[in-house]
Amino acid sequence: MNSEGKGPSGGSRFVWERERRWITWAFVAMTGVLCTVAAAIGVDTTTKTGDTSTLASFALLGGPPLTIVALCLALAGLSWRWKGWPAEQAAARRHRDDVERQWAAARALYRHLSIGTPLAPQPCGPVVLRPEEQVHVQAPVGYARYVSAGDGSYVHTVAVGTGAIGVGMAVGSMIGNARRRSAAAAAAAQKWREHQQVHVMASGYGLIAFVRGQVMHFDWSTVTAFHPEPLSGRVVFEFRNSQPLMLHGAAAPLFTVYAAHRLLGPQQFATGYELAALR
Repeated sequence: MNSEGKGPSGGSRFVWERERRWITWAFVAMTGVLCTVAAAIGVDTTTKTGDTSTLASFALLGGPPLTIVALCLALAGLSWRWKGWPAEQAAARRHRDDVERQWAAARALYRHLSIGTPLAPQPCGPVVLRPEEQVHVQAPVGYARYVSAGDGSYVHTVAVGTGAIGVGMAVGSMIGNARRRSAAAAAAAQKWREHQQVHVMASGYGLIAFVRGQVMHFDWSTVTAFHPEPLSGRVVFEFRNSQPLMLHGAAAPLFTVYAAHRLLGPQQFATGYELAALR
């Protein structure tokens, strides 16, 4: 398989996304040089006649700084081309490999559960499990909760003064109140928050997540709705007495399969549309 930016013979091929930074700023630098030279000629010519062009003067003053800035950015673009681009491509390859590996693991888990193969228990680390509880699946995965970050309240201030200073204080107070009110309303709105990468384990009792140094349990018995989206790399759980939970990322299909086996009946697990992509 050819790597990014390599042709069949192994030689480098042109990739605009890789070259665009330094090429763009090199073009700007060349433009600055040409404008400076043209302006210098124009100023020299018009000076002899006593009629200096204002435009030429501005170009002569602005051309050199523009050229210097553009050259610095072009050099930064070259540095990114040799260091940043390979790092980005390597990270993208690692992500693709991780997605493919976890997808294969999810399909293998589905086959094992479909034929009733017992799953081997996995180590649970420092977590104290409940009687007869065993961990069968665990992996780092994206975590988010559908919550608000406030109750909509904010501090309302009133400015009092006389004359122009009083008017300015009142206007400033009104602007500040409007900003705080808008921020409070945005914080009160429920949406997916608390995004982070956490270690999650799945057992016969439910999900166990390590969130900010704390162990959180999400039992299967409290789940009221289950929204699997394996192709999108996410799964959402709704609970009786807790805010919705979303697991997303490469390992999400793995937890989707295990959760479906616990939450759906055997018939739906085997034939339902939810896991059709994993069969």
